Amino acid sequence: MKEVACAALILLSGMSVAAAAEAEAACQYHEEPGAEAKPDKSKITLQAVKPGEGGDLTRATVIEADVDYQIADFAPKTFHFLALFPTGGLGSMSPLDSENTPYIASATGKAHLCIPLGEVYDHPTMQWPLSMQVMVLRDRPDGRGGSGVATSRSVKFHVLDTPERELARQAAALPVEYSDALAKVSAFFANRVSIYKACIQRFPAMQPAMTKSYRAWEARHRDSIDLATAAQFESLTIEAGGREDVAMRIYDDSMETMIQGYLSYAEGDLKRHCQFSLEDFSDLEDLPDLAVSDELKVIRKYYPTQSVEKTK
Repeated sequence: MKEVACAALILLSGMSVAAAAEAEAACQYHEEPGAEAKPDKSKITLQAVKPGEGGDLTRATVIEADVDYQIADFAPKTFHFLALFPTGGLGSMSPLDSENTPYIASATGKAHLCIPLGEVYDHPTMQWPLSMQVMVLRDRPDGRGGSGVATSRSVKFHVLDTPERELARQAAALPVEYSDALAKVSAFFANRVSIYKACIQRFPAMQPAMTKSYRAWEARHRDSIDLATAAQFESLTIEAGGREDVAMRIYDDSMETMIQGYLSYAEGDLKRHCQFSLEDFSDLEDLPDLAVSDELKVIRKYYPTQSVEKTK
């Protein structure tokens, strides 16, 4: 009986691979350029998706998505689409890249995307059931990843064949309140680091006062920052399949994206943010920091201090 079951499993696996290849071949990426040459802002709208909201998926499914898009500051061979699927920790992954999705050819238009799910199913920390949104990504000039300029709404699906290993992993995973708390705390501290770095880069005259206040604030919260950093790095390392170098690159790239986001502000707007941050860092009562006090308690509950010590 075991031999028969094994043979049946191999047969079904072969059928799944064949069905996936057939579905992928049947779907073809294409674009229809729009009339507007220079839109003033970037936007992407998910017009239709097959299967639709709540639709059934299997590994062999190729999701088809129709989008309308417009891209401000468009340049050839700079932008392409990503279909993003949330993963564990703070990340997401896409089975689409510049190899299987051409660079977007025009500043506005419509596009038909074909999204195979093999890499999604194989990802070690994929969140199940699956959900997806489509992003327009601008490549960085140095070739190290890119930054999103527009993101669509999210679509959720019903998965018929969630991998058994994922069901077992989710059963043993930390509760959702931990990942939610880690996301909020990590974003809180990362935002403060990035605004500090953006301010001293754009306004050198502010550097002495800003650095003094920021370093004092950092010292007051050293334990919490170390805790959040260690927990986040562990989460990113798991996401990267155990590759600490990849986890560090993901972290560095996300920080650089936040800094560049602040540097893209108009001078007057950024100056106001910098002045507010200077006053915030100088406030010894640290009232804004209470915004993450409950989340820090959750992280400490599930990520003991001794784990932090191991990472130092």
